[in-house]
Amino acid sequence: MLVGTVPDGLAEIPPGPELCALLAGLDPDRVPNGDTVTLLQALRRLRSYVDAHELAAMAAVGRCDPDAPLWSTTRLPEPDPDCRMEIAVALTVTELTACREHALAEMLVHRLPAVHAALAAGDIDKGRAAVFADLLEPLSDAQNARIVADLLPKASGWTSGQLRARLQRRVIAIDPDAARRRYRRALRERRVICYLDPEGTATITASGLDPTAAQAACERLDGLARAIRAAGHPASLSCIRADLATALLDGSLHTLTQDQIITTMLDRATEHDDPTDPDPDDPAGAADTGEGDGADGEEDEGGGGDGGGGDGPRDPGPHDSTGPAGNAGGSDDSTGTAASTGGSSTGGGSSGGSGSDATGSTGRRGNATGSAGSTGGSGSTDRSGSGIGCTDCTGGSGSAGGSDSTAGGDSGGSGDGGGDGSGEGGGGVGSDGPGSAASTPVPEPARPGIEIRIRLATLLGHDDHPAEIPGLGPVLAPTARACVARHRHAEWRFAITDPHGHLILAGTTRHRPPTDPTRHTGHTGASGATGAARTGGAARTGEGPRPRTRQAHGGTVELQIPADLLAALAADPPPGWAPLLADLAAQYARRDQLHADLDARAGDRFPPPALRRHIEIRDRHCTFPGCRRPARKTQQDHTHDHRHGGHTVTGNLGPLCVLHHALKIAGRWQLHQPAPGVFRWRSPLGHIYLTRGEPVSEPLGDPIPDPSADHDPPRPPDPELDERPLFDPTPRPAPRPPPDTPTSDRAPPGQPADDDAPPF
Repeated sequence: MLVGTVPDGLAEIPPGPELCALLAGLDPDRVPNGDTVTLLQALRRLRSYVDAHELAAMAAVGRCDPDAPLWSTTRLPEPDPDCRMEIAVALTVTELTACREHALAEMLVHRLPAVHAALAAGDIDKGRAAVFADLLEPLSDAQNARIVADLLPKASGWTSGQLRARLQRRVIAIDPDAARRRYRRALRERRVICYLDPEGTATITASGLDPTAAQAACERLDGLARAIRAAGHPASLSCIRADLATALLDGSLHTLTQDQIITTMLDRATEHDDPTDPDPDDPAGAADTGEGDGADGEEDEGGGGDGGGGDGPRDPGPHDSTGPAGNAGGSDDSTGTAASTGGSSTGGGSSGGSGSDATGSTGRRGNATGSAGSTGGSGSTDRSGSGIGCTDCTGGSGSAGGSDSTAGGDSGGSGDGGGDGSGEGGGGVGSDGPGSAASTPVPEPARPGIEIRIRLATLLGHDDHPAEIPGLGPVLAPTARACVARHRHAEWRFAITDPHGHLILAGTTRHRPPTDPTRHTGHTGASGATGAARTGGAARTGEGPRPRTRQAHGGTVELQIPADLLAALAADPPPGWAPLLADLAAQYARRDQLHADLDARAGDRFPPPALRRHIEIRDRHCTFPGCRRPARKTQQDHTHDHRHGGHTVTGNLGPLCVLHHALKIAGRWQLHQPAPGVFRWRSPLGHIYLTRGEPVSEPLGDPIPDPSADHDPPRPPDPELDERPLFDPTPRPAPRPPPDTPTSDRAPPGQPADDDAPPF
C-alpha cells in the first residue's frame, strides 16, 4: 500500500536497492508539499544509479567475444565493431542511437571511471556525465585525470551548461596547441544548411564559424531588432530577429541605411505580428506588448538597464566628472531605459542570442531614450561615413589619470569604422586605381563590438589560456588576441584578483598597449618566458609592420590580472605597456578609498557607474541558480528593495535577468544576501539555494601536452561537404573530432601560417 509519509533522512540515503524500495512505497500525490522536492531529488539520484548500471552493461555487451561459447565470460580488449546491431535490436532503438549510447558507455566505463562512479552514486545525472564524455574524448588519459579531479567534485552544483563552459575552458588550457588544431579543422568545415521543421517552417543554421565574428553578427542583429521594436514594430524581439536575419541574407535590405532598414521592416509587419492576435497557439506574441518585460515600472528593478552597457562614453566613472562626452557620472540614473539595452557606445548590452532572457530586453521599449541605446553600436557607421579615418590610434594613452574613466576614443565612433585609410583592396580615396574619384567605393561599416574577457598574461603571450565571450563561452587565445586588437576604441575594464581568482578591484582605463607586437615579444615577463616562445610563433623581425587592424564599433574588453602579477609587471613593464600598467597599479594602491567610494551614495535610487561595474564583474551573471545570463545584460536589483529602505551598496545589489527579476518581484521566490556577492534563494516550497559568482579568473594550471598525438599534416577539407546540398532534409549532428588530431603547425592550402605573435 502506498503511503505519503517521507522517511527521515531521505535526502541522505544513497541510491540503490534500499532507496528503490522506499520510493516504491510512496504515493507522490499524498506527500506533503514541502517534501515533494526531496522526493524528486531522490528519484533523480536513483535514476542516475540505474543509468550507470545500464551503461556498464552496455559496455560489457560491446566487449563480449561473439566467437566464444555463450556460457563464457571472455571479453575483448576493444569493443566489437558490430555490437551496435546487438544493442539496437535488444533495446528496439535505431542503430545510430545504439552507436551513440555505446560510445558514451565505453567512454565512461573505460576512460572516465571516476565520472561513471559519480553517476552511480547519484552525484551527477546522465546529461552531465555525457558532457564530460563529449568534451574529454579527444584528450589523453593524463589530461582527463587532471580535469576530472578539478571539476568532478563541484559538478553536482552545476547545470550541464555551466559544466560545459568550465570543461571547455579546461580543455583549451590543458593543451592549447591541440585545441588550436581542432579549431582549425572545424573552421575549414564551416557550412550552412537549411531544412524543414516538423511544423512546416524552415531552419537555417551556420556551423564552424569564428566565434568573435558570430557574436558580432548576433550583436548587430539584436541591435537592429531592438531599434525596429522601439520604432513600433508589433512583433516580439525574437520574431523581428528572425525576419531581419532572413531579409539581410536574401539581399532585400542590401545597400539600405539603418533608418531605411527600420522603415522597410515596419512596412513589412503583417497581421500575424499583431500582439493582440487571439491565436491561442501564439502566447508569446500576446505577452510581448512593448509595455516592459515584467520587471519594469514601479517595482524594484535596479534601474532597469543598470546591467546594460552604461559604462560607455556617456557614462564615466566616479573619478571622472565629465568623461569624453561631457555627461556627469550616473546621468543615466534618471531613466531606467537607456542603459538597459547596452548603449550604442559599447554595443555590449544587446543580447547576443544567449542566456535565459527570452526577449533580451531590460527596459521599456518605444521611447526615444531606449531607442537610442538599443542599436548595440551597429548603426552609426551605416548611416554616415564617419568611420573613415584613423583606425589604430593609441586610444588615449596620454590621457591623465585614467583612474575610473571610460575607454578613450569611443566618444563618437569616428575612429571605429573604416579600414586603414586606403579602402578595401588598396583602392582608397585619392588613389589612381579603380577606387579613385567618383568610383570611390563606399567603405565597409565597422563590425559591431562585443564583450571579450582575457587575462593580461594571455594578452602578453605569457600563456595561451582561453579568453571568454560572455554568454557564448571560452575562445582560443589567438582568436581572443585578434579580437582585442580590433577593440582599441572599446571600453577597457580591468579586474584585479586574489590568488584564487576572486575580485579585489574593478575599474576602467583609458590607456592602450602598443600596436606593434615586436615592441614586446622579446620581453621576458613575470612567467619567465617570452611572448614569441610561449605562443609558438616567431617574432616578426624583418617582415615589416603588421597591417592596421580594422577597429570594431564599441564593445568591452575586460583585462584580468592577479595582484602579484600586476606588481611584477609594473616594476618591469614590457616596452610600451608602462602607462597602462602604471594606471592599474595606481588605482590598486588606492583600492581602500575606491572601495569606500562605491558605497558613498547609498541613498541613491540607481547605482553609479563604478558600483554597477563592480557588481557586474563580481557576480558575472544573473544570480538565480543555474542562470548564465551575462551580468552586463541583466538588471541590477536591490536585494532589499530600495522602496522599502534598501541601500544602493555592494552588499545589497546583484544582477538579475528580466525573467528572474520578475520572479523575485512576484514574491514567491525570496532573496537574501548574507554577505556581499553571496545570494540565498528560498523557493516557494521552502528549499534553500545558495549562489555566488564564479571566480573572475580561476587558476587553470600549466598545460599537459599529449606526446602521443600524431603530427601528420592537416587533412584537406572533406570533399563530402561540398557535395552535400544546402537544403539538407535532416540536420546532421556535428562529427566528434577523433582523439588523435594532427599537430603540424603548417597551414593548410589557402590558410595563413599561424605565427600568432600577440597583436599588442
